[in-house]
Amino acid sequence: MALAAAAVARSPAENVVYSFAALRGDASNCQWFDESLNDRSEGSLIRQTDALYNRLALPAGAPVTVTQTATTTGGTQLLGFRLDGAMLCAGVEAIRPSPEPSTTSP
Repeated sequence: MALAAAAVARSPAENVVYSFAALRGDASNCQWFDESLNDRSEGSLIRQTDALYNRLALPAGAPVTVTQTATTTGGTQLLGFRLDGAMLCAGVEAIRPSPEPSTTSP
C-alpha cells in the first residue's frame, strides 16, 4: 500500500493525490473520494478521514469479483469489487490479473 502526495508548482492551490489499495464501499465511493480531495468542508473532511482509516490492503493474488466500473472526472478508471464478502473500490491498477500459465511445453 502506498500513500503519495504531489503538488503542482504553477497552481496557487496545492493538489494532493492519494494512492492506496482499496476503500470500503462501491465504485461511487472511490469516485466521490477522488473528486472531493480539495473539498475542505467539515463533512467532506470527516468522510475522507473515515475512508482513509478504513481502507483495506489487498492480499497479493487474492481472488476478487469485479461488480462495478466507474470513471472520475479526471479520467481515472475505478472498480467496485468483493473480497471476502466486503464491498470495496480501488483504481484499476490496484487489481492486477494473475499471469496465466503457459499452454506450450518446452
